[in-house]
Amino acid sequence: MHFHWGSDDKEGSEDRINNIAYAMELHAVFYKKSYGSMEVAMHYADGLAVLAYFVEVDNNKFNPVYEPLLAAFPMIEEVNTNVTLNGPIYPEKLLLPGEIIVSDYYTYHGSLTTPPCSEVVIWIDFKDPFRMSHEQIEAFRSIKTFDNQKLTHNFRPVQKLEDRKIFRNVIVSDLYNSGDIKTVSSSLSITFAAVLLTIPPELWFAFFGL
Repeated sequence: MHFHWGSDDKEGSEDRINNIAYAMELHAVFYKKSYGSMEVAMHYADGLAVLAYFVEVDNNKFNPVYEPLLAAFPMIEEVNTNVTLNGPIYPEKLLLPGEIIVSDYYTYHGSLTTPPCSEVVIWIDFKDPFRMSHEQIEAFRSIKTFDNQKLTHNFRPVQKLEDRKIFRNVIVSDLYNSGDIKTVSSSLSITFAAVLLTIPPELWFAFFGL
């Protein structure tokens, strides 16, 4: 799992919908089971699948799911330090936050957002964010870089869409709206006219080969 954040609550997400940026973006990275390993999968166009979650700041929302992780941050501020978490982290709560509609997402074929930025990823971006408080997201900014500076900008800028096709998974009740214009980034608007198969959340683990 990867977290990307900015220097303040106005930026940090690596994707934007209707040119809206969020304070943080969480990536859950999976590789195709038939390839055997992450290293091998990264050589194939369909090798990886990434679930992308936007994180919105809400000072009235304390998110308890991440507390065991955040509590460890003061002990791992320096580079190359590690610590064992005191509290449990439940993958199902991380991957299936109750605040979002997991059947409402955009998907496209794209690249890794970190070097070597290979075009090997099927992205699944959930439309709605889940929430953390400002203090919780601020804790991520306490982590330090190799030159002992606070890590406050670890996200890749929005890239040009080029010739990629972006699809939105359409909930059955919204089928009649599948032709609406949606602005995906500041540079391009796209008409979504495709209906994709909805993968029930309980089948994700089987689908992504976990």
